[in-house]
Amino acid sequence: MRILTPTENRRMNELVGFVGLSLAVLLALSLLSYSPHDASFNVSAPPPGGGPARNWIGPVGAHLADLCFQSCGFAAFLFPVGMFLIAMRWFRSQPVEAPIAKIAGSAMLLASLSAELTLVHMSEVRGALPAGGMLGTLVAHGLRAALNPVGANLVALATLLAALFLTTSFSFRSAVTWLRQPISGDGYFGRWIARIKEWREERGPRVCANASKKSKSRGARP
Repeated sequence: MRILTPTENRRMNELVGFVGLSLAVLLALSLLSYSPHDASFNVSAPPPGGGPARNWIGPVGAHLADLCFQSCGFAAFLFPVGMFLIAMRWFRSQPVEAPIAKIAGSAMLLASLSAELTLVHMSEVRGALPAGGMLGTLVAHGLRAALNPVGANLVALATLLAALFLTTSFSFRSAVTWLRQPISGDGYFGRWIARIKEWREERGPRVCANASKKSKSRGARP
């Protein structure tokens, strides 16, 4: 757990945080610029000296991105995000609260997201690798075999929400409150509904008055 606990030396913490931020940026750029045509672990292509790699971080980035996408598909973008968050903690000398829960939640998040990407038949990574990677394929296959597609999706989504609960400040009560805000009195939909009610209340007497006038005019005809 030492990697999640900054030292008492703030300058050392800032250095570790800076290095972590740099690595997170490099990993993110390598994932964003991944090309299945670059030489990698599962692609036969000309050696690095035979031509420039399409990946922005070169052959190292091509191999690293290929390994990450092969492992967990699009969920690989969780790696640079996690590295960035941990590096910012080091940079600010802020220890991670409940590190064991955070690690367990991160593993659950990675597995459930990879599985859900496979279950919903997300398009492949650059048309070459499964959207959930090897991890998502294995977990999704096991869930489908045990629970059928509907149950597998429900379990994957429930695990994803539980993982968010462990790794972030997400709470179900806050989520419900956030969903209710648009329809509250101060929310956009709430104000819109209130205007419709006011318009109906103003229109009601007018409709009644017009109807009474029409009935009187009809009664006054010979």
